[in-house]
Amino acid sequence: MSWKPEVEELRRREALADRMGGPDKVERQHFFGKLTVRERIDAMADDASFHEVGHISGLGEYGPDGELVEFTPGNLLMGHATVDGRPVIICGDDFTVRGGSSELANKRKSQVVEQMALDTHTGHTASVHADTAAQRAHHLSRSWSLWLESGIPVG
Repeated sequence: MSWKPEVEELRRREALADRMGGPDKVERQHFFGKLTVRERIDAMADDASFHEVGHISGLGEYGPDGELVEFTPGNLLMGHATVDGRPVIICGDDFTVRGGSSELANKRKSQVVEQMALDTHTGHTASVHADTAAQRAHHLSRSWSLWLESGIPVG
């Protein structure tokens, strides 16, 4: 038995997630002089070290045959990486998806990121790349304090 069809489907879904909110939303982010969350993470993390957790989480639309035809990724990216060789947990808002507006899962995802950082015994710290509205800042306060305590330069 081959897993090739399943692996190909996972890769297709990852490619859909990598589109973020679509080319027009990425262009809008750049128009305002901002990097996308994926670009911010790439700039911070050591080369090819970021491993996203929940890469294909989001909202799918299915055709009459049950096949996935469209996919809107979740707007909170999270995963682990290294920065200057140090292990870190990273999360960030994707403003190309629904303007970064909160979805029900975001509070729980933020808690998972924090717990990942606290549960590891290898010196992981949490880094939050927030491009967010003030009303969501309280969800991130604990992560920010973990980041600030980590010694990773801010800014």
